[in-house]
Amino acid sequence: MIQGYQLTCLLSVKVYEDQLRNRPMTLEAFSKFTADIFYSANCTVPNEICTMLWKEHGKSHAEFHPHLSLIGPIVTDYLQKNPATAALQLDVDQLEGAIKMLDMDILQARLDPKETFPSCKQYQRLHKMFLGALLAMQHA
Repeated sequence: MIQGYQLTCLLSVKVYEDQLRNRPMTLEAFSKFTADIFYSANCTVPNEICTMLWKEHGKSHAEFHPHLSLIGPIVTDYLQKNPATAALQLDVDQLEGAIKMLDMDILQARLDPKETFPSCKQYQRLHKMFLGALLAMQHA
């Protein structure tokens, strides 16, 4: 069952990459688009299944979500080729760290029975955190 879950996650990355093609966006629009895709993808698998898989397989975050390593290069490639963001100088390691941190935030909310996932408040916070991370890297 874990392979099916991870395949679903991988497919969301492929959809994201495909949907970025020929879609010029501002940095704000890009961060919203990214949040939309990945938050929505997390909503496709019920929390109960995610929690069961997490507990059953005892994997690290990176092992549970191996698709995360694919997102940084996709984001970097897009931002370098997109006219509105081509001048950004992003640190790839920082970007990958930010992606993993945001994903872990979502995962923790899904695993914690006291949290309510999904929620508009959490989505908005994650969108702002991703945009903030991109802006912070731009000025670093």
